[in-house]
Amino acid sequence: MRVTPRAAVAAGCAALTFCGSAAASAAVAVPVPAVTTGVAGTAGVAGTAGPVVLTGAAWPAFSGREVFRIVSLAPAAKRPKMTAKGAFTARGYFQRRSRTAVFPAGRLRIAHRVLRTSYYGPVLSTCRFKIQQRGTFLVVRASGRYARVRENGRYRTTITGRLGRVAPGECSARIVAYRAVSYAVGIVH
Repeated sequence: MRVTPRAAVAAGCAALTFCGSAAASAAVAVPVPAVTTGVAGTAGVAGTAGPVVLTGAAWPAFSGREVFRIVSLAPAAKRPKMTAKGAFTARGYFQRRSRTAVFPAGRLRIAHRVLRTSYYGPVLSTCRFKIQQRGTFLVVRASGRYARVRENGRYRTTITGRLGRVAPGECSARIVAYRAVSYAVGIVH
């Protein structure tokens, strides 16, 4: 017997969990309590029904709010650390060249559009600077466990750093301290 996610929830199985990266293609048995319907030939009266097999097509899609966080400690970091929390939780890295979030269970290709960039500094007494950028993003392709993820939202990046000092009140072009933190908040459909 095959059931859809809606039928599983109706039968009292509201918390379906994923069982690793191969869960989308493998069939998993989930015990579902029987439902009394009062119609002959339908579910039993008491106890639990036998295991119900959910196939890849029956897995529920991720939905809800998702927050991505990307942290880079070097200006030329090719793979800064990335975390995702919300509709799904994962840790991985972000490939700058291909604009792809890589997690153990899959990948998300991300397109973005810059709406505003602000520059502050460098302050000559400390040689510190700050750059802020805001814009929108869109997940254009997803694979693995996240194959059905469709998401869009807004992002904010803050870069703080310090330039080298040449003389009092004079800064060089060499970056001696750098930190970039990006937050992308969106809704997964």
